[in-house]
Order: sequence, then C-alpha cells, then structure tokens
Amino acid sequence: FMVHGMGLFTNILDDQVSDDLRNYIRRRNYELSDEEIIPLDTPDGRHSFGINANEDPSVALALNQIGTHKLLHETLEKLLGPDPAVAEITAITVEPGAEAQGWHPDVKPLGSSIKYGRTFTHSYSLFIPLQNVTKRMGATELCPGTHYCSSEYLEDMCIEGGFQASESNSMDKAWKVGDGLMMNQKMWHRGGVYNPSRRERNPDRVVFILTFISRPNFGLDHRQLSHGTYFHIHPFMYGHTFQDLKNAQVSMSFPFSMFRSIGIWKPPNANWGYDWVTTSSLRIANGENGYHFEDLDHFVKHHPLSKRLPSFLHGVVKPESGWQFYIQDTIHRFRTFFFVIFVSFIITYLTVVLVIDFLESGKNQRLFSTLKRFLCISLIVLFLAKRAAETVKQTQFCRSVDSKTVYARPFLPKPRSRRQLEKLSKKSIFRPTTVPSKTDVLFGNRYDSKNIGNYINFLNYHPGNKKMRELLDTYTDLYHSYKDLPKVFEDEVVKVIDSNLDQFLLQNDFGEWTIMGDKERKNNILKHLTYGGTSQGLLFKALDKEAAVLFSDAKFGTKIRSSTAMKEKTLESLAHWRDEVLVKNINLLKLLKNSTKDVNFSASKANGGRFDLSTTYKLPSCPTYDESLLRTNSTKNFIGKSASHNFKVGDRILYSYQGSGYWLDGKIIHIEFNNYAYTERRFSDGLIERGGVFLKKVKPYVPLKEKDEICYIVRSCPSCKSTYIHGTVEVAYPDFTYDLDFESNDAEYGTDGEFVARRYEQEV
Repeated sequence: FMVHGMGLFTNILDDQVSDDLRNYIRRRNYELSDEEIIPLDTPDGRHSFGINANEDPSVALALNQIGTHKLLHETLEKLLGPDPAVAEITAITVEPGAEAQGWHPDVKPLGSSIKYGRTFTHSYSLFIPLQNVTKRMGATELCPGTHYCSSEYLEDMCIEGGFQASESNSMDKAWKVGDGLMMNQKMWHRGGVYNPSRRERNPDRVVFILTFISRPNFGLDHRQLSHGTYFHIHPFMYGHTFQDLKNAQVSMSFPFSMFRSIGIWKPPNANWGYDWVTTSSLRIANGENGYHFEDLDHFVKHHPLSKRLPSFLHGVVKPESGWQFYIQDTIHRFRTFFFVIFVSFIITYLTVVLVIDFLESGKNQRLFSTLKRFLCISLIVLFLAKRAAETVKQTQFCRSVDSKTVYARPFLPKPRSRRQLEKLSKKSIFRPTTVPSKTDVLFGNRYDSKNIGNYINFLNYHPGNKKMRELLDTYTDLYHSYKDLPKVFEDEVVKVIDSNLDQFLLQNDFGEWTIMGDKERKNNILKHLTYGGTSQGLLFKALDKEAAVLFSDAKFGTKIRSSTAMKEKTLESLAHWRDEVLVKNINLLKLLKNSTKDVNFSASKANGGRFDLSTTYKLPSCPTYDESLLRTNSTKNFIGKSASHNFKVGDRILYSYQGSGYWLDGKIIHIEFNNYAYTERRFSDGLIERGGVFLKKVKPYVPLKEKDEICYIVRSCPSCKSTYIHGTVEVAYPDFTYDLDFESNDAEYGTDGEFVARRYEQEV
C-alpha cells in the first residue's frame, strides 16, 4: 500500500451474500429519488446511492463479513490507526455501453496528505465487485504510485502506464466476485468503458464501496478531512467506525444510528467516527463539493433533514453571506421559537390556574403552589443545564476549539525580521532552499507522529530514501567489520554511499526544503550505518525515533503549542538529546558493540553511573552553522559534454528554450536511433512546446536552488516574442514558486516556476 497505493483482499464476501446484495442494489436503482442519487463523472449508464446498513438484510450481512475479515482489519489499523472511521457506504452500478470516466484522484492533491501529512487525513476506499468483472465490462483502471504525486496533470501518464483490475475477458481470469480492491484515495484511477458483447450476456457491473479514514482524536490529532471528495454516505450512517460493522444489525440500527449520526449519543464501548455535524462543518468551512453557495438553495429545498423543518425555522439565504449566516440565523430562529413556546406555555398554564382559583374563590390557592412548584422545577433544570454546559465545555473538543488548536494551519508563517529569525533553530534559517526531486533523500519531522498510522514512515518510500536504505543494507555489515581497522576504512564506506546519492534535503518549519551541508550528510549516513547490525544500535535507533516523535509533537502538536516558553524549552532539550547523545557520541555505540559492561559514560560519572539525560544544555547566544551549508555547486559543473546518461521515454530533462541558451525542464516523449529525442513541455496557458534535440545536448533534470542564476521568461501571448530578465533565486518553495532578485535591483515574490529558466555562462 505504501509503494503502489493499493492492494487486493480475496474472499471478503461469499457468493451468496454478494448475489443477494447485488439483486437488492439493482432493484433500488429503479426506486431512487432525486435526493438519493449521487452524481458521478460520466453519469450516463452509471447509478450510485448511499446505503443504510439496515435497509435490507443483505447489507448488514455484507458489512458483517467485511468487519470480520481479519487481514483487512489488521491492514486498515496499520495504515490508519486503531478502529478507523467509516466515511462512505455506497454502491455503483454500471450498465453495458457506459463510457469510460476521466482519470482522477478522489481527493485534491493540494488539499490532502500528499503535501500536508499532519494537516489532512489519509483515506482508503474498498471496492468489492458483486459479480465477476472482465476487461470488457469496464474493470476499474488503476495508476499505481500516483498517491505520491501532487500534480493535477497526470492523465497522460496514466493513459500510458495505467492498467485495468482485470486484463482478460475470460471469466477464469476475471476480477472475482467478493474480492476487495482497496486503494489510497490520492491514487489516480477511473471507471473503464463497458464494451457489451454481441454473443454473450451483458450483466450490469455492480460494485459495493466503503471508505475508511482515521477516526477523530481531538487533542492529539488535529488533522481535518481531505479536500475534494464528497464522502457520500446515508444521513444515518455518520459517526460509525470499523468495529460497528461486525454487528451492524444492532450497532447501526435506527434510532441509535440517528443519534450517532448527529453526534448526540454512542454506545459506551464504541468509538466516535466523523458525525454529520463535524463533517458538514468542515466541508462548509473549506467550501467543499456540495457545500458551495449554489448548493445551499438545493439543501434548503431538497435535503431530507431540511425538508422536515417548517419554513419559518429556516434561516435567510443571502448570496453575500452563504452557509455561515444561514446556520447562525437558523439557530437564532430555533432559540426564539423555543423561547416563545416556553413563555406561551407558562402564560397559558398560569392563566388556567388563575381562572380555576377565581372560580373556586381562592379556596385551594392553586396559583401559589403552582408558582412554587414551577420555581423549584426551573431551578433544578437550570442547575442541570449549567452542569451539562460545563461538562461539555471541559471536553477535549471544546477546549481545543476555545484555544484554536482543534485544527492547525499546514506550516508556520515565516518571520520577516532578523530578530524573530534568530529565535528559531539554525536548521530553519541558514540553508539554501530548493525543490525536491525524485532522487533526493528527504528528511522531515512532520510525519513523526503516532496518530497517523503507518504514514509515520511515509518518507521512507520516497525513491531517493529507498535508494539510501538499499545502500545502507549493502554496506552496514562491511562498515561494522572495519571496527578494528584504522578510521580511514570506515570513512571510505561513508564516502562510497555518499557518492551514490543526490541531495540531502531537510524540510524546515515553514515547509521549505533546504539543502544539507557536507558535514550533515556524513553524520546522517554515519548514524544510520551505526544503528544497523547490532541489537544495541537498533535500541538507539528506536530511542531516536521516539525522540523524533516527541520533537514533532512539541513543534506541531496541540498539547503545548499555545505555550511558547514550554515549547522552546522542550525543543531545545530534545534537539540536544538527539544531537549530543545520539549523533556526536557515536563512539559510545562502537563500545557497546564490543561489550555491554565496563562502559564509562563520561557525562554521567557524577550521577552514580546513571545515563544522564539532563536538559541543562544552553543554546549559544548567536546561531552558528556549518559553512558548507552556504556552498552552492558551480554552474560550470553543468557545462560540457553530456555524461553517459541512459535517457528513456518519460525522463525529465533540461533543454534549451527555443534555442535561447536558457534551460527549462521538459519530458522526453520519443527517442530515435538511440541518440535523438523529441521533447515536450506543457504551459498553463495551453501552449505545448515540442521539439527535437540530440541526447548529447540535454542533461538530467536538476532542481533550482537558492543563489542559482536564472532567467525569467516573459511572454505577452503564446505566439509573442519572449523577453529575458536575468536574476538569481532568493528562495525556492516546494510548490515550484520562487522569490527572485533581478540584476536591475527589482524583486518578484512567489513567482511561478513555469517560466524560470536556468542561466549558464556558456551553452551546452
């Protein structure tokens, strides 16, 4: 799942349950109201709707078999954490002749965990066919690995490299009924075209779909729902988790499901999923699909919940104010309505009592006893209401809302003043920034959290990081075998690994990727070599990971984010512990390899031999940094004849833009005679530049970094002559935008990298 973004689980549903559920779904397709129909891409010949767990016995049985599938359960908990939430229960029916959908992910790349791993949730959809599916029936087409891509323009790549879940028209090799294909919602896919056969029966293709996300954990996990997906679900199915599937007949039945859905009540031993109030609030706040202003009028007129309310309780729908004003006005009207009901009841009741007393000439004095009883009851109700309000206010959710820590912005705003910058770690300041590429080795601490499942290891699956791990696996034993030889032998192993890796990049506090210096590269390689090969090294590796989690929680978590002093002290102590104890005391680990006794901890002699984890370390008054951090590679290294690089179709390369001598990145789309390539570059204004070039005239793609000399290309129109403005990169951001300083002393901030070309002293 972490490599390809998908996996297949066999025999989730048995044949009988699959057949019963399929027949029920096909019947329901003809009974759907307009409010129940879920809109789909390429809707002709496709039907979809949200399913209630207990609207038919076959649904509850299917959910039970899904909930009791051991391997599926274990996999989801490793990916998403304990007892993940159920975010979608739907079915899609595809009729013969339906066209193919467009390639797409289910969540927006720029509003998901691809770029903001601690801001947005990870989600997985499970597709279970309720009959065998062959290639001609339009089996789902998949584009593996694209869950790591934040680009919104991957359709051409998926057309070229994608494949169908079933590549055969033979029933023996079909996607089997009841087998579940689970995929990351960030992975690109599409429903295939259903090509009906003239000689065989053409059954509808019916797929049962569930989507899972990490369940909310307020106070520890401040991620929000990813953007782009609808999370289609029946109105009474919100708030449930994977455990509820095991006994769906009871735990997901009415009226309990209704209370669970709106966040009022759940069984004592159950967990909260995402209830309707939380889900809708998030989607309204982010302007998500189905919650734009134009959707508000449809909600008021057609949503089942809205249709049950009298018109006088609906808030005013104003184009300039939208959902927020409508909700506030509706709440105000409810409050006014119940207050009027309450006052009317009191006045009516007291009037009746007064009339009775008048008719009885005040013999029983009912008015006085009624007022006394009413006052006592009101005081009791007021006391209970106040206690209930205080209890709710003390919940982690409400405290998180009050402190504005329930959800967090993706990255910190970057300070502009030098004084503010000096308060930050040198790792966030004195490094040139760049844009990461596929072959770079990435380091960051935003994924160091135990609340995001296996995504704590997300960066380990980046291609550059995988290559580093492979090299470490190859050379670790050799490195440890040199322990009794001069240090030069160990240094040579480090050099060999270092020479086979590209840039080492560290993500700073502001989301920028910064280039590590030579000393830090060596320390990182040395640390990981030392961690391998011995049980003591593995122990220190585990301790380092725990320290990384604590460091990340202190920096990005909600517990101490509001306390600046506590946060700074915690980060200072953890950084000292990791750098001083686990990195600079590498020799200690070498001693541990030879003996587990008679080891002198020089820092802890005064503590009776105890291992000193003191937090008395003081940062220097002025930030210091490795001089190699400011070194940039000479542009002349790029110049000259091309090395023997084996280019292939699809490679990203650098080529001269319109023969100007200014170098943009493009893609090889065709190679002839092993020495000539056709290249392509797509621009956002619709222009596609294609050309041909000898392979010896191109170079492998190299990302821009700070201090690189550039040329900013200005075009008034696609066919207009270009103007070239010389300058340098001041800051490089991860989204391919740059701050530029021009030779004319002008500057541009947040410039789109589309027309930022490399500039060299002589042409290739």
